[in-house]
Amino acid sequence: MSTDTNGTTTTAPTADGSERVDLPITGMSCAACARTIEKTLSKAPGVRSANVNFATSRATVEYDPGATKVGDLVSQIRDVGYGTAGGAHAEFIVDASSRPSGAAGTLERRLERLHGVLAASFDPAWHAVSHLRT
Repeated sequence: MSTDTNGTTTTAPTADGSERVDLPITGMSCAACARTIEKTLSKAPGVRSANVNFATSRATVEYDPGATKVGDLVSQIRDVGYGTAGGAHAEFIVDASSRPSGAAGTLERRLERLHGVLAASFDPAWHAVSHLRT
């Protein structure tokens, strides 16, 4: 399990291969807002269950990582007019000998498959990776 500074928690895959993410939600003003987000997330491809708690401003989603990513869930929330609280940003240098061979896209795709990573960008000129977690 990992938790970032904004309270987003992701868990390791379960025995059935599903993962769970807890997302802090912004912009809700009533229980109907929570229900709207919950319905939207429940209909998203790969989502097994979604629960949005207005009192704690959190969405707990169990999903199939092969069918959807955390970034897709965040997009679903944004599409109905709400937000998720911030994100943690990390940058690091990659030793050329330790990165996967091929273009920058290979490394970016590998990073984007990690728990909670929304986007990854590799700059081959600087051997630097910038990735954003939810």
